Amino acid sequence: MLGGLGIGSAGQTYLYIDAGYLREEYAAPMMAFFKEPGAIDVDVIRDEASASKVYYYDCVDEIARSGESAGDLAQRVVAKDAELRDIGRLFRVHVRQGVVRGRGRTKRQKMVDVQLAVDMLMHRFTGVVSRAVLIAGDLDFLPIVESLVQLGVNVAVWHGENVAEDLLAGADERRRLTLADFYTWSTPSFKASHRRPTRSENQGEPGGRLLRSGTWRGPRVLLKTSDERSVFWLYIDGTLSESSTTFTFVEEPALLHYVSLIHGEIAWEP
Repeated sequence: MLGGLGIGSAGQTYLYIDAGYLREEYAAPMMAFFKEPGAIDVDVIRDEASASKVYYYDCVDEIARSGESAGDLAQRVVAKDAELRDIGRLFRVHVRQGVVRGRGRTKRQKMVDVQLAVDMLMHRFTGVVSRAVLIAGDLDFLPIVESLVQLGVNVAVWHGENVAEDLLAGADERRRLTLADFYTWSTPSFKASHRRPTRSENQGEPGGRLLRSGTWRGPRVLLKTSDERSVFWLYIDGTLSESSTTFTFVEEPALLHYVSLIHGEIAWEP
């Protein structure tokens, strides 16, 4: 117990999502590969985090955009309201709404970080949370992360490409989200109509005809294809600490693009 506030060792995992941040980090790699922004399935994220509850922080932007008519604005607001209601109806998912202030480049979400911090502290002080997973990247969340760590909560920050390094330093765990994660977090209907390369580990070097070879951060890389069927393999050799990895897809350019978005560029031999 701490100061009579009921802080004990028992607790659950709660997931806290800065929805505006998640949307931006999700959309960028999805657009880069699929040429579409995709569609997020909050249920999948909750299950992956093993979270007992999810708190989802978002805003309805009721400020007209440049060139947007009153009718288009009203339609967009109604659609956003419906989206948040649907998310709030998901099992053990709770939506917290802030407000949008400003125009153009000065437009910002307000009250979201404050509400999130209040919720996280309250959940710790009531003793229900021992692990918090935060999907966010803004430095404004550092004080609450550091406070929870000091109170004994195991805090994990899941983040995309854009994140404050000090926020990561303040957390107990850090997880870099990639296109592979975001695809997994997409709705079943999106995944059914948008295929991506498959990944397998420790399957050994695939057969087939060698097209190219190179290296990726040291390990050997092989690009192979089959003369009997339209399939391509990109094989990354294993190391003492890492398993070998094979990516498989039916289109060579898409396969190479997908791997580069997740792992970075490969140094191909001339």
